[in-house]
Amino acid sequence: MLSKKDLEKFQKVHLMNVKIRVYGMAVVVMTYLLNELFNDIYMDRTTSTILTLIGVGVFIAFIMIIEKIRREGINASDKKLDEDMELIYEFDDEYIRIIGRNSIVNSDSKIKWSSLYRVLESSDCYYMYQNNSSAYIVKKDSIEALKEEELGNMIREKMDGKYKDISSGSMDERNGI
Repeated sequence: MLSKKDLEKFQKVHLMNVKIRVYGMAVVVMTYLLNELFNDIYMDRTTSTILTLIGVGVFIAFIMIIEKIRREGINASDKKLDEDMELIYEFDDEYIRIIGRNSIVNSDSKIKWSSLYRVLESSDCYYMYQNNSSAYIVKKDSIEALKEEELGNMIREKMDGKYKDISSGSMDERNGI
């Protein structure tokens, strides 16, 4: 069973990559727009640059406030949904079946192997990506030893070209956690 701590660690690493790209682009665009605005007002270069930097600083502070409010709201609702969430994975030649259960939610879904974006294998987990920022995490210690070897072989066969073994270093080490 995937613990809430494991899920939070995964989300922290992978969502941070998405946020860096999105917010980075927003800051670049905002810098450009403010610089153009202040240059159009016929200010000298120093005043225009100072006002642009102040504007970008205010924009970044606004983003940080919005993120804090969003995180607090998500954390409150996650406590209800993720409480004691049990995920059961079943693997066959065509599908991965994911059954999720807790006191609030019962879900059952099937995903074709071919629809997976990629699979990464670390020393303790398989990360089965649906897209570049969302993945199912299958902990190896929740799989019997013989079945884990069979699953590893099945993943390498099914995900030809979309599989990567990253067990030489943990994801935490590579992402600075």
